[in-house]
Amino acid sequence: MLGAGVLLVAALAVIFAMWLRGPGPTEPAPLRRFAFTAPEAVATSTYRTNVAVSPNGKHIAFSAGSEGKLWVQDLDQRQPRAIDGTEGAVAPFWSPDSDFIGFAAGGELKKVSAQGGLAIRVCELSGTLLGGTWSPDGEVIVFSSGSSFVLYEVPGRGGTPNVLISPEDSEGAPGGPTGVIAWPHFLPSEAGARVLVFAFGSPTEGTMMVQNLETGQRELLGPGAVPFYSPSGHLVYQSGPLTHDLWALPFSLNTLRATGEAFPISENSRGPTVAADQTLVYLDSSGSGQQQLVWLDRRGEKTGEIGQVQEAIGSPALSPDERLVAVTATEGSNQDV
Repeated sequence: MLGAGVLLVAALAVIFAMWLRGPGPTEPAPLRRFAFTAPEAVATSTYRTNVAVSPNGKHIAFSAGSEGKLWVQDLDQRQPRAIDGTEGAVAPFWSPDSDFIGFAAGGELKKVSAQGGLAIRVCELSGTLLGGTWSPDGEVIVFSSGSSFVLYEVPGRGGTPNVLISPEDSEGAPGGPTGVIAWPHFLPSEAGARVLVFAFGSPTEGTMMVQNLETGQRELLGPGAVPFYSPSGHLVYQSGPLTHDLWALPFSLNTLRATGEAFPISENSRGPTVAADQTLVYLDSSGSGQQQLVWLDRRGEKTGEIGQVQEAIGSPALSPDERLVAVTATEGSNQDV
């Protein structure tokens, strides 16, 4: 049996959508903000991963339920719909045409039509998936995985993945990324055909970098995690891997550099993604102090609880004699093992 962190907050799948105001003297778009909660059948089960808004701004993909299926919330509908055949799905991400959802399940990177159907194997994974992204032309997928979490590249139609960026290869020259390399995101084609922004560092501290894979141009962008580009001219990101506050950094696709100072967007929030119409979608994390380790049997039924409820619990590791569990835990600003 394995211990699993379970979110028990009331607003388990609460998601906010808002419009970032674009730069320049033009009339800013009005701020429109809303939230929704998944149905009880979904919300009362383990909420396992991040959310992802489709590039066309019409759909939100997330993983939930006792079987961890992919769900899609069509923003013109009241209720989300399950994508059958995606049990165990984590870390969803969208193709640039909004037709497919990439995700990890059963030790494989897969993709499935947003309308449902057979999930297609893209490649084998050598570890947990920490983010994936399609290239703007839809030909390539870059993802973070492996025992040390490096970036891999694989054809979008499927194939054998190759290491793209790691501390050990030529990309790891002085000034290159070190530590865990995760949450890659391809910038729009205006920045170039193959330009990535990603985060690297330790499990508790992150630094953002942008890199042109064709020219080798590389720029450090400062502290942050889970970066995502907004067409308003900003990079939206978490302040850190385990800190749940969203910030926006003014950013130029032409120079691949920041054009101003970062500013806060939202507290108690994580996992930002942005659509082409500037709709920002993220998870609300205001229900702090509400995570609990539990025992599950092989049928997925809860048989007991472990330890106390805490603000954030992650990376459980069971001792060989099954008497102890080591975890990372957060109380206020304090993070411990």
